[in-house]
Amino acid sequence: MQLEQLSAFVTVAKVRNFSKAAKLLHLSQPAVSAQVASVERRLGVRLFDRHSHGVELTRAGLVVFDYAEKIGDLVKSMEREVNALEADSEVVIGASPTVGNYALPCTLWAFKQKHPQCALRLEIEPTQAVQKKVLENALDLGVIEGPVEIAGLKAVPMQAERLVAVTAPGTWPGRESVSPGELAGQGILAPERGSGLREAIEGCLSLVGIEFAKLPVMAEMGTTDAIKSAVESGFGLAILPVLAVQRDVRRGLLKALSIEGLDMKMDIHLIYREDKQHSRSVRQFMNFLSRSAYC
Repeated sequence: MQLEQLSAFVTVAKVRNFSKAAKLLHLSQPAVSAQVASVERRLGVRLFDRHSHGVELTRAGLVVFDYAEKIGDLVKSMEREVNALEADSEVVIGASPTVGNYALPCTLWAFKQKHPQCALRLEIEPTQAVQKKVLENALDLGVIEGPVEIAGLKAVPMQAERLVAVTAPGTWPGRESVSPGELAGQGILAPERGSGLREAIEGCLSLVGIEFAKLPVMAEMGTTDAIKSAVESGFGLAILPVLAVQRDVRRGLLKALSIEGLDMKMDIHLIYREDKQHSRSVRQFMNFLSRSAYC
């Protein structure tokens, strides 16, 4: 016996007419009659007495009607509780450092304005660690810099972020760009090996024949903030995403220069397990991120 069959029976019992019930259920009258007949066969009783003005419940029909309504109420209560759990579930997002520190906080705030019932948690990890945790179900989603290297993960391209050369304010007065050759003559402050940002920089420079390994690297640093602080103090030049330095440039703490003949960009991906069934909250955040990218 199926829920749809009980629902058809209850509707007929309430309106006392098969034709009216069929209209309410958006079904044909024969389909409704067949569903009620299935219930009668399953129970081995007649549920309705037919007459010229419609139908009336039999004694057995009254008993079945009482239980069918209770079953319908239980199903509705179950659906409400499940939907409440779905709506209140926490969304755990992993992000690589540049995206997590500079792009996602604003996005999370904007999402919470529209979905205040959703709980959000942001964990900032190296790119490879985020991929691993998403695969292990320790994170619902990841937003990372660079390519996706682990099988089993779905990667959705997000808005690519432009990279610029960053120096101390007094460097190269009046200049808005720097040539690749001039880069090679500067002390470089570099992101750590294995980071998505480092891979993006190395890939872009290779397009103009510059091997990152041959540049005069002054130091490798684990955070973008550490690199910015060193650049601001005049210790070298760095290549960083615009989103990470735009506020410092506006305040006059850093100077951003484009690199001549090279459109440097860092790919950003939303990642998740291909085989995972996500909660409603996670799906809402994924849709929001896909539509609005990040602030």
